[in-house]
Amino acid sequence: MRGGSAVLALLFLPLAMCACQPAQGVVSQWPSATSERTVPGPGGPAVWPLTGLPAPSARATRQRVVAVKVDNSAQGRPQSGLGQADVVYETMAEGGVTRYTALYQSNVPASVGPVRSARAVDLFLVAQYRAAFAHVGAESKIVRELSDRKRFADVDENSVPGPFRRAKARSAPYDVYVDAAAVRASAVKRGATATATVEGPSFALQKPPGATSAGIQVDITYSSAAKVEWRWDAAVDAYDRYIDGHPDIDAESGHQLRTQNVVVLWTRQSPRPHRDAAGQRALDILLSGSGRASAFRQGSHTDGVWQAGPASPPQLTTSDGRLIRFEPGTTWYEVVANDQDVIMR
Repeated sequence: MRGGSAVLALLFLPLAMCACQPAQGVVSQWPSATSERTVPGPGGPAVWPLTGLPAPSARATRQRVVAVKVDNSAQGRPQSGLGQADVVYETMAEGGVTRYTALYQSNVPASVGPVRSARAVDLFLVAQYRAAFAHVGAESKIVRELSDRKRFADVDENSVPGPFRRAKARSAPYDVYVDAAAVRASAVKRGATATATVEGPSFALQKPPGATSAGIQVDITYSSAAKVEWRWDAAVDAYDRYIDGHPDIDAESGHQLRTQNVVVLWTRQSPRPHRDAAGQRALDILLSGSGRASAFRQGSHTDGVWQAGPASPPQLTTSDGRLIRFEPGTTWYEVVANDQDVIMR
């Protein structure tokens, strides 16, 4: 989706930046800065907090976000519903494959999937976006944490089967799909509120000062089994997604996945004690604190830092403390390790 000139910038209340010791391999200096939140004046048009696009009402913008854990193995492609997500996070799982945490608020598609098991990184994301979270199990420690109803609006297919269905055309475990609206409704039945205020990034139609020309293409090789490319397409004012050299297609629409904003977050990652059935180690991905970041929009990119708290999603600033503003529209976050190389062209 794209917004018109009526879109107002929705700014956030960022946390005071603290001087932090960068992790090994990080050379950026963390800034120390604060910014004051501004909000639209009385009568201003409502905008969705995660996209900066027009919303039908201010009340609609307080609908609880729905998060869905989606598979990204070769057997799970093409996925359904990723093209309707407001925000998608791509993170390493184990065995060289990535998984998605897709966030829905302005759209609630009836079919999202294949839905797979949660990972430790979701403990950050679900809390930061105050989301109702759909997944199919997880390692026992993560299941116990997600089952804390005071902290999470958890909708696990193993205990709340209602919103989920099995696709006859897919083989297990790649056959589980979910209705995003039903996930929210199930969370409410289990005691969650239907509304929850969420912070979004700052949006602006103009490129940020200091943006560089290197941003036409972004290449991220998570592993030999997960090679991601984003290619700027000026004709549609968006980045087109490629996976392993091929256009990445949404199964529902048949269209190539694209987004207005691509954000790379460098994070501290370490193996967890838990191993999957194939003996592969899961990962702890620290998505709280600070780290390097690069934001891509309109064929250019801006380097800076991200900062996130236990209950607030990543916010981006330049090295001198200025907000990095996003293009109104959707955003994909590529979460990589601190020593990961990302090619920008």
